[in-house]
Amino acid sequence: MIVRINGVPPEEHLNWVEKKIQSGADWTGDAITEKITDGFQVAAQNLIHAIDIHSAEIITLATIVCAGGVMIAPFIGDHAGKWWGRLAFVLFGGVVWRILV
Repeated sequence: MIVRINGVPPEEHLNWVEKKIQSGADWTGDAITEKITDGFQVAAQNLIHAIDIHSAEIITLATIVCAGGVMIAPFIGDHAGKWWGRLAFVLFGGVVWRILV
């Protein structure tokens, strides 16, 4: 990370104070970035683990909701085509998820 003063990058030849400030800024930026990255990584792993554990229930519930939409949509004036697409997506996505994970 380069510390800029008024949008101007520092000169090529830094004195020892500027080198210490630069190294401190690099260390602080790296530490913050590492903590944020680790947090996102743990959150993503926990989300995938939770979806993997409950994937059969999620797929079943989504299939029931989409099938209900297919049946009810004509009664409320909407066409059932988008619900068929959602149902196919849920079933296909669920099958792929269960096979790959």
